[in-house]
Amino acid sequence: LTDEDIDKKGVELVPIEHAELHNLSPQLLAPGELPGLWQDESVPIKVAAVRGFFDGEERPKLASDDIALEAIKVAIRNGILMARRQDRVYFKDIRDAEITDDLELLKPMAPISGADISHTALPEAWENGTSSVGKVERALAVHKGTPIPWTLLVAAVDDGVERGVFKFTEGNLRWPCAAEQADGMGLKVSSLVKIGAEDLVGPDASDAWETGTRTLGDIKKALESKIGAAIPDPVFRDAAEAAVAMGLIVVLEGSLTGDFYHVAVRQGKWLRNTEAHLTERGIQDLGDIVAELPQIAPELEFQFRMTITAEGDQPSEEVLRAVNEVLQRVAETLKFE
Repeated sequence: LTDEDIDKKGVELVPIEHAELHNLSPQLLAPGELPGLWQDESVPIKVAAVRGFFDGEERPKLASDDIALEAIKVAIRNGILMARRQDRVYFKDIRDAEITDDLELLKPMAPISGADISHTALPEAWENGTSSVGKVERALAVHKGTPIPWTLLVAAVDDGVERGVFKFTEGNLRWPCAAEQADGMGLKVSSLVKIGAEDLVGPDASDAWETGTRTLGDIKKALESKIGAAIPDPVFRDAAEAAVAMGLIVVLEGSLTGDFYHVAVRQGKWLRNTEAHLTERGIQDLGDIVAELPQIAPELEFQFRMTITAEGDQPSEEVLRAVNEVLQRVAETLKFE
């Protein structure tokens, strides 16, 4: 229910026991979105709990069970939720028949990189530089304490092959294979490691950034430790030059010529923008929360740019002048020409 909905003349308020929900946003099923649905984001809930949540007493009841089931299905397929039944996990792929009351719903697992399943990160899955997708899957499940969604495992294997962390052995099945064929998909450690600019500031290099400012040599060492293979100098240099050009890292002293591994660098500043159409009430709410933002994230500098649109019949010069006088109480540059 938005501010605009509340302001509509035809809106009627009725007791909860007489209200029905005819649609349910899948995003509302994410942990923390609906107070009381999740005890803790680390503790799974069952489909039956979602249906029972809309009880017609504290919350409106659903017009039909299909509304909850459809929202759950979309939430799983869109990666908002993960689902589990015994040793089977569903993520971004589930059949309608699988969504029963005993199905557990969980917070989605974080993405898995190729380095996360390398022979150094997961040595128990590898022997003499070889493994299989099935061995990697089982070892990773033990390491994570939960079965691994097949879609995430496929993405991790793709990432590892693309970056040259490992390669498929000869005589393999066609990839991606079915989950049941994972043991027949052989893997072998590769020496043709490839990295991109984002990898220098990504999770695989996180150990190098713990103290903030590091050298390019520190970053290369951290990446090689995570990947489990040496990164050729030309490959690392290309990635470093691209990271500097993109503003992902900033050179503090030295240059990327000669012995550039001693060059001191820091991460580029984090920058994001967001925008929304605000009602008069929304603008008032914005004023209330402006002071909270620096308290929540003191390391960030918040800036606000205001855009105001006026649409309608051409106003007279007198009206336009009066409007601008009001606007310029906020900022001199805030006016309509």
